[in-house]
Amino acid sequence: MADNERPSTPPRRPIDTSHLQATPEHVKQIEINRLKAKAAQRQKEQEAHPSSSANLNNKRLLTVTPAGQGSPTAPVASSSKPLKRDSRLGTYFEYDLSKMVNSKGGFLMDDGKKDDDDLKRKEREREKQRNVHNLDIPMFLDPAMNPKCRECQSMDIDPTFMKVFNCLVCKGCQNEKPEKYSLLTKTECKDDYLLTDPELRDEEAMPHLLKANPHASTYANMMLFLRYQVEDFAWKKWGSPEALDAEFERRTAEKKKKKNKKFEQSLKELRKRTKEGIWQRRKDAEHKHVFGPVEGVSNGIGEQVACRQMFAEHGAKELLLGIWRPNMLSLPSKVKSINGNMNIRDSAILDRKTVTSRTSLYLLHAVELCRADWAERSMVGTRVVIYCRTGYHADRFSSQVLPASMSDIVNDLNQTEHEQISASLEVEQIEVNLFRSKSLWLPLRARGVFGGQVISQALVSATNCVDSSLALHSMHCYFLTSASPSTPIIYSVERLREGKSYVTRSVKAVQNGHIIFIMLCSFQKPEPWQPTHQWPMPDVSPPEQCEDEETHYERVIQNPKSSPDVVKLFQEALNERSRSPISIKVAKEHYVNKEGTVRYMYWMKARDIPKYEAPFQKCILAYESDMHFISSASRIIGLRRGAKGPKSLSMLSTLDHSIWFYNNDFDAGDWLLYEMECPRAGSGRGIVHGRMFTRDGTLVAVTTQEGVVRANVRDPAEPKAQAKL
Repeated sequence: MADNERPSTPPRRPIDTSHLQATPEHVKQIEINRLKAKAAQRQKEQEAHPSSSANLNNKRLLTVTPAGQGSPTAPVASSSKPLKRDSRLGTYFEYDLSKMVNSKGGFLMDDGKKDDDDLKRKEREREKQRNVHNLDIPMFLDPAMNPKCRECQSMDIDPTFMKVFNCLVCKGCQNEKPEKYSLLTKTECKDDYLLTDPELRDEEAMPHLLKANPHASTYANMMLFLRYQVEDFAWKKWGSPEALDAEFERRTAEKKKKKNKKFEQSLKELRKRTKEGIWQRRKDAEHKHVFGPVEGVSNGIGEQVACRQMFAEHGAKELLLGIWRPNMLSLPSKVKSINGNMNIRDSAILDRKTVTSRTSLYLLHAVELCRADWAERSMVGTRVVIYCRTGYHADRFSSQVLPASMSDIVNDLNQTEHEQISASLEVEQIEVNLFRSKSLWLPLRARGVFGGQVISQALVSATNCVDSSLALHSMHCYFLTSASPSTPIIYSVERLREGKSYVTRSVKAVQNGHIIFIMLCSFQKPEPWQPTHQWPMPDVSPPEQCEDEETHYERVIQNPKSSPDVVKLFQEALNERSRSPISIKVAKEHYVNKEGTVRYMYWMKARDIPKYEAPFQKCILAYESDMHFISSASRIIGLRRGAKGPKSLSMLSTLDHSIWFYNNDFDAGDWLLYEMECPRAGSGRGIVHGRMFTRDGTLVAVTTQEGVVRANVRDPAEPKAQAKL
């Protein structure tokens, strides 16, 4: 057995471990070393792997081991370029998952919490201010060092008044003297002391106490101010309590004025709507012409009686004076009436062109033709109905009582010139900046209303829309089309400019829905202290030694060599001139000076007028400025009405007119010298310049006008019309 057994090492000897037992100091040192090693190992891992630290949810971040640190997933080095992102995938947003939290709503969202040093600094400053504000009033053992009430010297100071208003006052004095220490709201400060929001928000100038609004918690906090501080600030701002009271009264009056103005504007709009309704009802109730069938057709000409039914309803004494035919107005030898026919001594046939321009004149002539027969039959005073066809002079009928004299008929038709200039210039204000003419004058052989009357009425309308301290200094106007005397003209004034020294107005004259006249006029604050200069007045005879136009017309009428047509023309002109409100005397007619310039000079004045104010005097001057003005151009180039051949005047009409005023003290009721000259005429137009002087030689106005001046001459290039077989 001894041979078969494997030899073994010597048996272990028992080891004595009594001398190896660790002491408490050794155990402590071992534990410290272990912790240090563990901390070093953790720091080493954090430096090598930053994602190993825990996030807000106490979880270790998921990261990929960087390549190059022995990671088995490290990519193999390759010389190929990295793959590019597909642009079709849209915009790529990179999110930092370490800064996102779970919102418990099924998705992750960014907390958006960022540190703002500026906000933190401001919050610290506010906290310091709140701490200082909430400090209690310090109390000292020495009574002399403690704050005392400014009224009763008590040490029971109200801390709120001291901290907010810097006012040392006790509760008792606040209650005893509310006229000094009561609190005012911001509204009271603005209404009673006329302070503004910026002034009340200035904490240094106006300290205030913020309190919760008692009306509703959602309202802004109330701002309360100390009464005596508000009064001191208000006295300093306005100067004195009396000045504050004066400003308060002024603002109260201004508010009342604005309120009244708003009420008046609303009332005017209501009246305007009411007037429009009344006007529409009257318009609907107006008579509409109803023409009967064509009767008595002979040679292609028939007769139509207008408004037969209405004529029959008025009774047998109303006669149909005119019978309209398709192309003419006929006054036949027999005038139809209800009870039969009535013979007339004479008749007149007028073509369409003549009727369109001079309807009223020929209707008067028709009445004059029939007067002898009416007188024999005692028809004076019988109502005569004159019907006008639609599309001619007026779209209405005129029913008048036949007077005893021809002049009364002329005045009743309201298309003649008034004997008083004030009536010719009068306009009616129907709305703010809106005026309407009261009368219109159609001159003899004119195409439309007298242009000077339209200019003067437009100036009256514009003058009513400016301050009385401003004076008219210039006006420029254009005549777009002729005006009819049967329909009132509406003048609309527009306020274009409001300056300190100059203001500008524009006036549009409207008739039958069309603009017929446009004017721009400017008003100036007078500056009489400025230097002056003017051209001298021409050397002419005084007005007392000059002949008036009426005398000249009478001399032509009484001349036995004058033809009947000339006598008739001058008789009509004499009748019109004698009724005119403007008196005219010839100073120099067709006067040629040394340079060969032809001039016309007339003395003009308004008949029997009082001393009007300067604005109305200028309107009268504008009325006079259009008399004999553009006609002087036709006379200078040798055109005459009634002449034959190329010297015959076929058309004379104003295109534009301008006036510049350089004096505010003239009297249109005294004689003014009107000097006219034509520097150029051609192409069917002519331009004339004029200057108006007073008796003493003062140049008060300068005028310019351009108009159509056409001779009865055809265009040579225009082919002649061939005769019809």
